[in-house]
Amino acid sequence: MKSSRKHILATILPAAFALLLWANDGPIKKVKVGNRAEKPSATIANYKPSELTRQMARRLNAREATTALADFSVQQASAQTEVWSENFDNGTSGWTFNQGEGDVVTFTLETTEGNKSFKEIDENDVQSLHIDGPYQTFKRTIGSATSPEISVPNNGQFHCYLYCNKNWNDYVVMTISVSTDDFATEEALWNSTLIETSGGHWEKISADLGQYAGENVKIRFTYGPGTSDNFNVGGYMGDFYLDNVSVTGVESVDHVTVVTGEEVGFVDLSKGEPSSWEWSFSGQTNYTSNMQNPTIIFEKAGNYDASLKVTYADGTISEVTKPEFVRVEGQLPTAQMITPASFRDVSSRVKMVAPLVPVQYHDASTGYPDEWTWAFERSGESLFDIEYSHERDPWMTYNKLDTKLYSVLTVTNDSGTTYCTDSVLAKYSGLVSNFVAGDYATTYDMGEATFPGAMPNSSPIKGYAEKFSKPSRPIKIYGAYVYFTKAQAEDIYEQTMPIAFQLCESENGVPGRVIDSDFWTIPEIGYAIGANNGYVTVEFTEPHVLNDEFFITIDGFTSKNETFEVSFAMAPLRDHDNTAYMLYNDQWRPMTGYFAAAPGGQTSFLVMADIAHSVMSPIVENEVGVLVAGADSVVVDHHAGVKEQAFFSYLGRKNIQISADWCRILNEPNGLTLDTLQIEYDELPDGIDRRECVVSFSDGADEYDFRVIQMRGEETAIADKPSVLKPVVAETVVDNVLIVDCPDGCLSVEVVDATGKRIARKRLSQAGECRFDSSRWAAGIYIVRAELTSGTSFVKIVKR
Repeated sequence: MKSSRKHILATILPAAFALLLWANDGPIKKVKVGNRAEKPSATIANYKPSELTRQMARRLNAREATTALADFSVQQASAQTEVWSENFDNGTSGWTFNQGEGDVVTFTLETTEGNKSFKEIDENDVQSLHIDGPYQTFKRTIGSATSPEISVPNNGQFHCYLYCNKNWNDYVVMTISVSTDDFATEEALWNSTLIETSGGHWEKISADLGQYAGENVKIRFTYGPGTSDNFNVGGYMGDFYLDNVSVTGVESVDHVTVVTGEEVGFVDLSKGEPSSWEWSFSGQTNYTSNMQNPTIIFEKAGNYDASLKVTYADGTISEVTKPEFVRVEGQLPTAQMITPASFRDVSSRVKMVAPLVPVQYHDASTGYPDEWTWAFERSGESLFDIEYSHERDPWMTYNKLDTKLYSVLTVTNDSGTTYCTDSVLAKYSGLVSNFVAGDYATTYDMGEATFPGAMPNSSPIKGYAEKFSKPSRPIKIYGAYVYFTKAQAEDIYEQTMPIAFQLCESENGVPGRVIDSDFWTIPEIGYAIGANNGYVTVEFTEPHVLNDEFFITIDGFTSKNETFEVSFAMAPLRDHDNTAYMLYNDQWRPMTGYFAAAPGGQTSFLVMADIAHSVMSPIVENEVGVLVAGADSVVVDHHAGVKEQAFFSYLGRKNIQISADWCRILNEPNGLTLDTLQIEYDELPDGIDRRECVVSFSDGADEYDFRVIQMRGEETAIADKPSVLKPVVAETVVDNVLIVDCPDGCLSVEVVDATGKRIARKRLSQAGECRFDSSRWAAGIYIVRAELTSGTSFVKIVKR
């Protein structure tokens, strides 16, 4: 046995040794032993492996590839390794500076203080690089600061902090660029027009240098022309501070810790050049990607395994999995709601919505909540008269007019619960503005001019606009009122020059297409100031229907001078709810942050729109004799007959269309807001258990569909129609909670009482469980009605 073993080893070992030599790029030339190099033996040097041995070598290489090629990391700070940095605490060695024409761009090292203090970011900071430019237009120029040469690693990233101000962009733009040839050519990495935050602040900047891996580059900061410089002359009027400049690479790590909602940039570190990538992240939620370097946002707290499988052009596959690689920490949600409309009733300063018709709320909470509880006051008269919803974006119908009604949103996730409140006023029509409680009419003294109004010729401001939110329901707008504080003109041309008041659509959040216009001259505005307490009445050629956000603009001012001055009113500057816009260098932009010296720098112009909501609804009398919104359908029996239904339309109903000839409206509209429909219907034919007719109304602003459903008794309502799925009611006899399990294709579920009055309604976006609070319903019989893509389904329940 031993001799056979020796024989086998003697046969295999030389071949295996040769195989290892071949795997290292062919037969070796020298073998080093100790400090002496010797020639290999002739047998080894001349050895050529057989075809079988080459196949074995390829298999070994493939096996190594599948276990050692794939790897990945992330761009988070914990995985970055710094290859070059500069914080200017020890000077500016290696940097070169160009001070521009006249040497007016200066570069000095300074200790930052106050709101410019960098110690809030780096407590050990000593000094920052201050880049300051000229303050006279005629001295504007282009200057730059250029870094020493930097070697960029794989997956390189550039980072820095820059103290800057969005409002400087008109005068000077700071550009950060990179070059491999000492700026014979260059690529821009970032410029200050990308700043989103107004006011002076430290901006954290990062840019990808991945395409420069393995190359030597220089980074340049250029103090250059502002956005209003059409001739590319140079910058002025702004200064910047620069600190903590660095270039980093990425190293492989075992895990990364982030919070929910934080972007995680994954980086492929695989060896060689893969041709495709398959990423997967498994945890509370599964994520996948086929990008080389994907960015993933994890919305659920928990630990996530991360896997990357790469494929090469020759078919080689390599895969690596890092258990619990992404550790996501939950964060407390912050409850925020979007009300159905945000413009406000002028008298009460409360947000105005339409009554008697469903209006929708939207969740805007941050922190990724997964549970929502809404509580809506229905009358404001009792703590118990509250409607609840657990939908994310629920609908609510208000029957109580001219009363401030509160809503509360409570949101929850694994980290906790928060809530927020707001209020609305249900009103058919009236004047609306964006003035909030505490606002008053004022102007802003700019020294050379009164804002808002006519500006000096050198000013880039040429017009103004007030933004109104999307209404809760379609509206008709008839005109507006604008409160002016001054209007004087001595020159004949200035007196005849019209000020334009225009109703505009919203396009990308700024004034767009002009819908209608009205024009006033300066003497006419001056007369209104004296005779109408300053209010200019803007009248449009006809009422216009709107169902989206819109603007009212005021422009056409000539330049302010000693004989010409016009101004109108705004709210005091505040730190929230900006609705004021200005035409700045021929582009519309929000007022936010324009007055850097004023806290918040947000405001609203005193522009009041005259609107009326489109409100159409069946009406029923509630238990205390008040007319309230009824169900959007009526059920009649199988015999021919006439059914009366009270119907309300604030703008008047017209243009009736009926989808079936077995149903008719006998009476013409009476021209009033409240009418009674005379609904005539034929007998239900034999062999048909149910049919439906849609009666459509229009008030010139919106359309309303009212359904007439004819049935041969409740017990045969839908049972004989297997093509229509029925919702599953957990209990047909309920006390405090009605639970309905809704099938696929279910659009909405509503509960109506025996008279056809709607008690509750929920709109659905997907199949699932739907809950109703039935604790305050009166005892009796109710119908659960589900609207499905395949038809309408009914289930009868009893409330004890």
